[in-house]
Amino acid sequence: MKKIFYIYLLILSLSSISLASTRADVKIIETSENIRYLSQKIVKNYLYLYRHPQKIEIKKEIEKELNQLGDYFNNISNIVKDDDTKGIIEFLHYTKEQILEIVQNIPNKEDVLLMLDYSEIILEGTDTIANIYKYDFIDEEKMIMTTKSIEYLLERTIKYYMAFKMDFNKDMNKESMYIAINSLEEDFAKIESYSYPDIQKKKRQNIMNLWKRNRMFINKGEKIFIPNLLIPSISNLEYAVKDISLYHIKNQ
Repeated sequence: MKKIFYIYLLILSLSSISLASTRADVKIIETSENIRYLSQKIVKNYLYLYRHPQKIEIKKEIEKELNQLGDYFNNISNIVKDDDTKGIIEFLHYTKEQILEIVQNIPNKEDVLLMLDYSEIILEGTDTIANIYKYDFIDEEKMIMTTKSIEYLLERTIKYYMAFKMDFNKDMNKESMYIAINSLEEDFAKIESYSYPDIQKKKRQNIMNLWKRNRMFINKGEKIFIPNLLIPSISNLEYAVKDISLYHIKNQ
């Protein structure tokens, strides 16, 4: 009888460890998504700052986002135990500090190219961490991750839109922009195929209308360049996507 009792206690302890591990994995993946999003938004904002160096509020916004990025790195570092992940986080911290140094200077072409590279370095490091801590999401969690992916891809699309229109590795960044758009279309298709109640259907339709309008202007990128129109419009689209995400969070 005592033996069975001890086995029961062991099973309970292993279950709690597994549950804790799963929760930690989810937290790491969620934080990784936030880092992916900021890695694109920061550089998009820097491109805008390069075009409008007099806009000090954009510089302050980038500094605020870099602080948030550092907090996210710390959040992951406080959870993980393995040296490999901690090493990646340490390198990402270093990259963030390099970006902060650039932001303190007057924007120039060389620094724009560095910023574009740094955004991909952060992305690669973050994706590596996310792959280490994979987690099998249930249906509602998959939809939440889809909305996170959409937000990230919207920032990525506009980052490349601005880069190619401002003649930074024009052909390569134009191609990268359309790769991001194709991924966006796949994620939007998941939203469109989901069975929402009527209220959420209206919100989804608003999202699709906003995206079609923005894509129309992006596709005209060969002829016109309208970041002052597109950036706030994309922000409105992201807010609408967040609203859909809240629906899935409440229905987990």
